[in-house]
Amino acid sequence: MKTYQQKLMDYLEVDGWDILKIETEDLERWADEIWYLESNWSPKGKKGYITFLVDPMHDGLRKQGQAVWGLGCSKQYPTSRQEAESITTISFSKSFKDNMLDFQLEMESLRE
Repeated sequence: MKTYQQKLMDYLEVDGWDILKIETEDLERWADEIWYLESNWSPKGKKGYITFLVDPMHDGLRKQGQAVWGLGCSKQYPTSRQEAESITTISFSKSFKDNMLDFQLEMESLRE
């Protein structure tokens, strides 16, 4: 079974996004990973960010990938949870696949 990261990579590739960098070190406690994206579709070169969001109710230390509840999308590098969620969010749940289309449609604003 594919992980959420693998599924997301597949969706991004089909939707014309390249992953330039995956940041995992020295992030704020609300972010598990931040992915730097670049559009390879028109208009080429537009950038965006996807953040793997940590459950705000989680307390204490955690390992990478632990207590992650979903994804946030933003035009700018996020410096707060609110910025990370500024375009759209999606939760990791049974309906992830069904909700991914809406997430991808909202991501189109990154190309504007």
